[in-house]
Amino acid sequence: MSRRLAAVLLCALAAAGPACAESTSLQCNASGIDRSGTPQALQDFDAAGNQRYNPLFDAGAWHGFLLPGDAAGEGGFAGPLVVAEEYAVFLAQGLDRLELRDAAGQRIDLAAGKTERCAAPGRLQLRYRLPTLELDLELRFTGARSAAVRTRLHNTGTQALQLTPSWHGALLQRFSTRSGETVQARYPQWRPRWSASPGGVQLALEGVSDPAALRFGIGAAYRIARSEAAETTVEGQVYVATGTPWQIAPGAAHTVWTVHSYYLAGDKAEDLAPAAAAAAFDASAQRWQRYLGAIGRKVAPGERPIAIKAVETLIGNWRAPAGALRHDVIVPSTTARWFNGAWSWDSWKHAAGVALVDPALARNSVLALFDYQIGADDPLRPQDSGMIGDNVFFRRSAERGEDGYNWNERNSKPALATWAVSEIERQASDPAWLQRMYPRLLAYHRWWYRNRDSDRDGLVEYGATRHPAHEDEHGRLRFSVLQAAQAPDPACTPGEAAQSYDCAGYDLYRRLLQGRPGLQLQVPVIEAAAWESGMDNAARFFPGDAQGLPTAVLENRDAQGRLLGWSINQVSVDQNSFLAQEKVLLAGIARRIGLTDDAAVLEQEARQLGERIRRCFYDAQTGYFYDRALPLAAAGPAQEKHAAAARADCPGTLLTARGRGPEGFAPLWTGIATRHQGRAAIRALRDSKEFATPLPFPTLSRSAADFDPKGYWRGRVWLDQYDFALRALASQGSAREADRFCRQLVQQADGLAGTAPVHENYNPLDGTRQGASNFSWSAAHLLLMLQRFRCQ
Repeated sequence: MSRRLAAVLLCALAAAGPACAESTSLQCNASGIDRSGTPQALQDFDAAGNQRYNPLFDAGAWHGFLLPGDAAGEGGFAGPLVVAEEYAVFLAQGLDRLELRDAAGQRIDLAAGKTERCAAPGRLQLRYRLPTLELDLELRFTGARSAAVRTRLHNTGTQALQLTPSWHGALLQRFSTRSGETVQARYPQWRPRWSASPGGVQLALEGVSDPAALRFGIGAAYRIARSEAAETTVEGQVYVATGTPWQIAPGAAHTVWTVHSYYLAGDKAEDLAPAAAAAAFDASAQRWQRYLGAIGRKVAPGERPIAIKAVETLIGNWRAPAGALRHDVIVPSTTARWFNGAWSWDSWKHAAGVALVDPALARNSVLALFDYQIGADDPLRPQDSGMIGDNVFFRRSAERGEDGYNWNERNSKPALATWAVSEIERQASDPAWLQRMYPRLLAYHRWWYRNRDSDRDGLVEYGATRHPAHEDEHGRLRFSVLQAAQAPDPACTPGEAAQSYDCAGYDLYRRLLQGRPGLQLQVPVIEAAAWESGMDNAARFFPGDAQGLPTAVLENRDAQGRLLGWSINQVSVDQNSFLAQEKVLLAGIARRIGLTDDAAVLEQEARQLGERIRRCFYDAQTGYFYDRALPLAAAGPAQEKHAAAARADCPGTLLTARGRGPEGFAPLWTGIATRHQGRAAIRALRDSKEFATPLPFPTLSRSAADFDPKGYWRGRVWLDQYDFALRALASQGSAREADRFCRQLVQQADGLAGTAPVHENYNPLDGTRQGASNFSWSAAHLLLMLQRFRCQ
């Protein structure tokens, strides 16, 4: 551990107050993430489509800052990067840079002396040491809409100093570094406008609504307020604010507070007054001491630097309520283009991880999704009562009366909500929280059996809701036929793509699927079902050879024959394992809150489902767990089975030929597999031809025909599945081996032990970073692994 990091941990572990915060701010206790950069455009993307740099965000704020990446940016912090409702964009290289002139009017070159730049957990700092002057700028977030900068000047000479300050900022003119397109060319009607007052400046941002790139609704604004008055001039998108000269005696100091506030559409603008900034500054420092203190208590000393990096990532992706978001959330990634919303299974993982340092934030992250749990009186989809949708964003969908581009109710996500609630409870017990959540969790649990069990046999499938993307205006299944020389049926119409036809109707779909197997069909329901699994393009749903059993659509109907939604003809071992675990966890909650009858029912269901998973999803010949494909003959309206017969059945065919995937870990870490099954299954985790790649545990075994080290869910290493694999090993008595594999992760995943951001996934063959940067569920599972295993 570095001396600087040790210093901040010692201060945190001492549980000191503001005095400790003051002392630690005098030295750079370096962040685990490189937070320097000079943005060149609103979209300054890297090759993977992430914003190139990694600004500091904190306290739920929707704006963040960088250290300047070059000398031209000295005198202030770079950025900000603002989340324009659903997309993060840089507004400026520097929106508030300080320039000083001496008594003769000469500009003081801050870069002429010694310059120190510091990014530390929860703060940024710039220090300039000149022959007779020390200038120190420190930034901390003071609330959900504001960050404060403390500017201190210290006269270290023997003569009085007269310094005239001015602050200036200019908006970026380029929209994209990739295309070179200017902001004006892309959005000719958008005119951000500066206005000034003696206490600061305001930038009106409203007036652009690009659903896929940039949105500033009515009232969106950026404000800069200072503790000293200044005279401001504005020219176009540039401002300069000049203050009255400062007289600083030898040995004396002078302090100025500046507050940066960013407001979104619908906000009630309430600036933090610069006079109150000092107290909020100290409160921010103390909050970070609590985070670091929690890490110090729960993670071994050698592993704390990576744990702190994980905490920085999670807290950096924290967004306070705004727009349709009613509770604090942790988004998957602020710097990835599409990830500034809250996905359900992402949020369950984020909550489980951040509960180690902030249980209240963890609970809110869960509630943010449950705020939109479907009710029986829902005007759009009452048949989905109990469901949690795929994601929630700043704006609701058109179906919900707004014009959101990203909001999605086409599917749900795997059943890990109760697991997350239980993980939070393990860190900080709250019986009232359990009382509140239990009926909601149970309703969600029951929804799966009502709406995703096509043959009513007690084993669920992934699927999709009734939705305009899945059905036409007459409620008929939508699908397309691709690369067809002519229309496959007179009812089909030409599609947008050449040689494609758009068709509708479940009967027509079944007839073409079974009668003309050579047709290439594209079905939105199957896309949504893959999303529902969380493993979007996994080979188990889209195999290269289809194993003679193509993924197909099934109807889900109630006892009266009413269509409830759709499933695919595949019973997934992971989802059923999650549901078996959820029954156990729900039973435990029920007993905690005094519902013993509920608990007994759930425990009985868990035993029955666990027995069935062990019997139906395990292949003795290969020693592993697989999904089962239902025969196409079953691809019709659901027929109720006799309960006893249903429990005795193992439907369809084991999908052994599609290769091993992490879905086969699920019966192990959830505690369902027998000892014999578990010991056989972990052999694949140890095998270099299967999952023991140079960076272990890819999302498809190396021996599988569709293995692709760069494929999203076809071989990349995801840290949630890495954690589940380690738990699988530990469940079979191989905890030391799990420790060794955890060390391998830290050693082989590019940048994980350095200053690179934590990424969405990694290449299993060379460990290179892939996907989204600053990825929350990777950080969350890092924390969970570091707490449970020895990774250094």
